[in-house]
Amino acid sequence: MDWMGDGYSNEDCKAVVQRFFFVEVAKHKTQEFEFLSPGAEKKTSKPVMRTPRRYTVGRCTLAIVMLDFFDDRTLPGRGSWAPAFASDTDVASFNDLWLTADLIEACCMVNEHHPGWAIAGTYDSIGVFIWTAGSYEDRLVPPGVPTFSTTSNVTAIA
Repeated sequence: MDWMGDGYSNEDCKAVVQRFFFVEVAKHKTQEFEFLSPGAEKKTSKPVMRTPRRYTVGRCTLAIVMLDFFDDRTLPGRGSWAPAFASDTDVASFNDLWLTADLIEACCMVNEHHPGWAIAGTYDSIGVFIWTAGSYEDRLVPPGVPTFSTTSNVTAIA
C-alpha cells in the first residue's frame, strides 16, 4: 500500500486534523451520528452521515471510511483483524473521530513521520485514515460527500 504517495507533508497532515476539528467538531460537538457505507440502511434513530467523507488540506487527506469497504487483510498494522468483521453502519460523534485523528497525529505523524489509520466507532467499524492526497489509497476510495474545499491550505486555517 502506498500511503505516502508523492509529496507527503507532515505540516499539511497536522493542518487537516486541526481543520477537521474546526469544520466538524466545532459544529456538531459530541452529537452522535450513524455513519453508513454507501447503500447501507439506517439501523438507529440517530441522524445519518454517509461515508466516505474526505477532508483535504494541501497534500494530505483525512478520510472517514467504513471498514467494510476494504478487502480482508489489506490494511496495514492490525494483525489478524480483518474488515470482514466490520459492519456497514456504526455510531460515533465527530469529536470521537477527531480524537482518533489526533491519536494518529501523535503516534504516526509526530513520532514516525508518516501517515496512518485507526479504528473508531461503537462497533469498531469506522476507519479514520490520514494519507497523502493522490496516493493509491486516496484514489481507491470514492470521493464521497463534499466536506471542505480541496484547495484549502495551511495559511487559510487561522
